[in-house]
Amino acid sequence: MTIKEFVTKNKPTIFFFFSIFLSISFLSTQTITKHIRSIRIFFIYFFSTSYLPVYKIVNYPFDTFNKFIQLSYLYEENIKLKQLVKKLYFEKLNYSAIFEKNQNEQLVNELSKKYNYKLLSAEVISRDCKNWYNECIILVDTPNVLKEDIPVILYAEPDKFYFVGRIWNIEKNIAKVLLITNPLSMLPVRIRDKPIYGVLIGNSSVILSMDYILLEDDVRLGDVVITSGIGNMPEGIEIGKVIDISISSTGFKKATIKLNYNINTLKNLIILLPPQQ
Repeated sequence: MTIKEFVTKNKPTIFFFFSIFLSISFLSTQTITKHIRSIRIFFIYFFSTSYLPVYKIVNYPFDTFNKFIQLSYLYEENIKLKQLVKKLYFEKLNYSAIFEKNQNEQLVNELSKKYNYKLLSAEVISRDCKNWYNECIILVDTPNVLKEDIPVILYAEPDKFYFVGRIWNIEKNIAKVLLITNPLSMLPVRIRDKPIYGVLIGNSSVILSMDYILLEDDVRLGDVVITSGIGNMPEGIEIGKVIDISISSTGFKKATIKLNYNINTLKNLIILLPPQQ
């Protein structure tokens, strides 16, 4: 039997083995240089119509094993990516806090020049839920200028100041603020645009009492209560408004005052020092 007759008789078998050999050759070039890989891609394209079924059968275990290996790599990369996202998230929070602090300090400096008062920025770092309306803890950068009983205020745009409380205790760069809502807080106040004075007493809530108002004083609902300027407290810092009027057991008028700001969201505060000379 001649070679030609043998090839003619066994043509399907020869083609089948040739396809297997070709597939194995292509598989073996998976880890070879990019030049041979280019030749492999060309032959795959050239013989795609004839050898593709055989190539798929032979290449299936390799693809499965390769995907299994890639799965472990993807898991490790996913863990690394989560760690990176977490790190970037905390860095963003840190940068946001620094940016907000710088903005607040810039605002305090501008207000200090505008109103001729020495102002210091302070950040609320702690509030005890059991003493929520009694006190808060603030952090300051220059504690050496702090003194007890110095007023602490809140700024709200545009050009609104609210009285929050007074420095109660100082330890290094940490200070405790006696909030105006504390029952221990007794502050001389008056009605805006009226010569009506009284003493504002805290009640551990957003509702306070303005006591010792003379019976003949014309206090009305909606009147705004401000600091009186008696003592070391500057005059005119807004506190709240009158929502009810009654006669106390001491024979004086008594006004119920509601704060004009949200004391539950205190964050950036301002410490008010004596006027600059």
